[in-house]
Amino acid sequence: MTQVKAPPNSPPVGVVEGFRGGSHALALGKVLLASMGSKYVEGYIEDHGGLEAFTPRTIVQPALLHTHLNKVRMVGLAIDFEEFAQNLCCVAAPVWSRRPKVEGAIGLSTTARRIHDEGRRLTEMVQWAAQEASALLKEES
Repeated sequence: MTQVKAPPNSPPVGVVEGFRGGSHALALGKVLLASMGSKYVEGYIEDHGGLEAFTPRTIVQPALLHTHLNKVRMVGLAIDFEEFAQNLCCVAAPVWSRRPKVEGAIGLSTTARRIHDEGRRLTEMVQWAAQEASALLKEES
């Protein structure tokens, strides 16, 4: 299920099923890109004719994106701070199957002010939710 609500003072945000054009600028997309590996990321960049800048904060240099995704892999958490839209910040963590394989991601999007004020607590909530989802998924496998 996806629920999308744009934060105040920002353009409408909507992501349709199958959307992948801005994956490099969204925390959820970064988790999924990181899980696919460097070759996949190179294909993603090539398929899109480069990395589109949605805001001045969007990562548009391939080498910097690879470095960022390596950190996402190591830490198990992705963050974007106004990379896709002004005043929109997101935190996401991977959902793992028993294989082990990243099957998806759980994320939270909110305003820049809320991330600044409550970022640690929100990040912990996302990590907890992803761990719980992973545990449930592993029970079903």
